[in-house]
Amino acid sequence: MKIFIFGTKGGARPLYPKEGVAPVFDDCRSFGKDNPIGNLVYSLEYTKSGVALSKWIVIDDTIRDSIGFLSFALEIANYKTHNSKKAIEVLDSLVNEYNVKYLSDKFEISNLNEDWSFVERIKQKYQQYFEEIKDEIDIEKYSAGEKDSAYIYYSSEEELQNYFDAPYMEEYKPYKRIFFVDKKYENKDENPLNALRHDESANLTSLNLLENIRYRIIVPEARNGISAHITTADGQEISNKDKVHPNDELNISFKRDNYERLHTRF
Repeated sequence: MKIFIFGTKGGARPLYPKEGVAPVFDDCRSFGKDNPIGNLVYSLEYTKSGVALSKWIVIDDTIRDSIGFLSFALEIANYKTHNSKKAIEVLDSLVNEYNVKYLSDKFEISNLNEDWSFVERIKQKYQQYFEEIKDEIDIEKYSAGEKDSAYIYYSSEEELQNYFDAPYMEEYKPYKRIFFVDKKYENKDENPLNALRHDESANLTSLNLLENIRYRIIVPEARNGISAHITTADGQEISNKDKVHPNDELNISFKRDNYERLHTRF
């Protein structure tokens, strides 16, 4: 796991580490209302190495007298397991410690030099919870899209964890990132989305994605001369260990030499 911190401190720039380019760096300020200052939002986005889970806080960039943000990102390689509960703990720990040390009560950021040793301490504490995936077929690789960020409202921390447990969703691929917003902010001026650039029409909440998470299907090997052949409703062939959605309509045929083929659908 890798940790990156960036935000607006006299302008948008990487803060930790200072060398190199953070894979998730993006100046996505919208220069909207001041009401969201101090409020928080999570996000998910695809990187070249895997997926980045982030926590954002809307701040007052007093150096430039402008609304801004800080983003704390945890990049998890695609060959590592996703322990969403621990990932959220990492993000919460990073934000809380920075907040206490370097932000004022009004969430104002100043031109202080941070001591980033707390980042490595938190990283070392949680490194053990992200293990290598044992079966290569379970390793997935997505690329971020070009569209402005989409968003989902969640109702509980458990629901947020469930979203982070299934980070590779086809529905996310067109977008740069997905923001996950506490439902209490919906239709409120305090909504942190008011300070972060996103596509207002890309509200994915109603898709109920957690009810249609893909699962891996096992096609048994031929036995006693009987083989199974599975296709989707549009004719796409399903191979052993491919993933399908619970709502997908599948056609299954069983074949045995010198016998009539048996078809079924579910």
